[in-house]
Amino acid sequence: MSGESPGDAPRTGEITDRILVLFTEVYAASEFDRQPLPCDIYTQEGVVRAMKGQRVPVERLANSWIWVDKTFARLRGQAPVNAPVAAPEEPLPAIAPRVATHPSQSARTPAAHGETQEEEWREESADQLERRSDQVAFEPFAEVRAGFKRNLHQCKELFQKGFLGRKIILTSKNNKAISESLVSYLDELLTQPFHAADYIELVNAVRQPENYTTYAHPSGVTFYAMAIMRKLMMLKEDFLEKRNIGRWLPIKTRKNPRTAGALPFSMQLSRYFDSQKAGILLKYKEREREDLLEGMNDLMHEYAALDMARDWPSMRVDYSRPNRLLVGMAALNCDIAKLILPNEVINKPDSLDPVEMQMMQTHPLLGIFLLKEVGFDSPRVLAYILGHHRLLPAGYPPLRNNIFFESRIIGIADMYDAMRSPKFYKGALTHEAAIVELEKIHQAGAFDAPLWIAARHTFREFNHDLVATRNRLSIAPA
Repeated sequence: MSGESPGDAPRTGEITDRILVLFTEVYAASEFDRQPLPCDIYTQEGVVRAMKGQRVPVERLANSWIWVDKTFARLRGQAPVNAPVAAPEEPLPAIAPRVATHPSQSARTPAAHGETQEEEWREESADQLERRSDQVAFEPFAEVRAGFKRNLHQCKELFQKGFLGRKIILTSKNNKAISESLVSYLDELLTQPFHAADYIELVNAVRQPENYTTYAHPSGVTFYAMAIMRKLMMLKEDFLEKRNIGRWLPIKTRKNPRTAGALPFSMQLSRYFDSQKAGILLKYKEREREDLLEGMNDLMHEYAALDMARDWPSMRVDYSRPNRLLVGMAALNCDIAKLILPNEVINKPDSLDPVEMQMMQTHPLLGIFLLKEVGFDSPRVLAYILGHHRLLPAGYPPLRNNIFFESRIIGIADMYDAMRSPKFYKGALTHEAAIVELEKIHQAGAFDAPLWIAARHTFREFNHDLVATRNRLSIAPA
């Protein structure tokens, strides 16, 4: 068997030497009923069903498959079918070499056992999404529309998969370069709040369940994470590096009475709020304006109340452009492994059962393996991805070391965008309901105060619920 154990996925040059056979042809299923699996198991199409060490009910094992050497398959009749065999050494599936084909030429394999390949490939194409964007109820800046369409095609290229034999693979060979190009554009775009608002409103206007995994969610998470970082960068630069501090005379709101005098305030954030206010006045009608301006002034009260002499973890983060781009690339690819998880888990309309949740919790680590296989080997990017669901001790995957704070920035962006999505298992939450859920996680210690304020500022500034109410025409350049 060339030193390989049953269960190991095919490796380079061995695709034709290994085949899928039923788990029960090699192991006694009853011995592994809710016991640690001896190897990875798959659907007949080669989709990972559960990982080595996971516990699954015997009913799942009856229709699960594993990779074996053809020689082993020929010889298994000479020994008891369920004879003990050595467990594979690797805890994760070895990813087959990537196929050098254009993403639009991804292969399909025949459907079997009710798990159709059409379900695997149901998401909208880039061209369909582009046509949808041409029908939105407002007119964005022309240059923003052009950048949006370019990024749309880039994102869809990253999130393309195909089949090599029976194994699902990524087909893009340029992930790192494409990711850096897309994120660099967003980093520049966010210096112009009017343009940035048009961009994310386009993303949210075309958001549908049919484009969630391969476009809407990665695009939203990346945008929000980078917008949050920019606000934290302003705070850090003005209070801790440049001493660029002005005075703000608080405005009375329903939540916050006016204080006696002016308070220290970040000059960069002050200018940002002035730009945000101008956008609200131009883009929205009176009722929406009042609500948005009230919320904006409440956030300014919170920023002003921050004790910037305190050693906040978010103020120790490197917000230089190189690191902002690394965080953006991690945010863009943080859920890429969901492409190879079973469709029945990814698209389940209800909450996941324990076995399905255990499978879902493999995606950060699986994502690292997938990205390494396509040549994306930036240690920082991979580390940021690994920790984005490890915000609390109960998070995943289990890690011996503390996560980078950058993972928390990605994590809060990821959770907000997921809860606002039509694919969220509770149904798409309103902005207010999503903030209530995030507040519980914040109170448990997942985020420090500057991150919590900057995140809520970002989510409210680019509120999904108001896209349909904004004025049709974009703001004309001054």
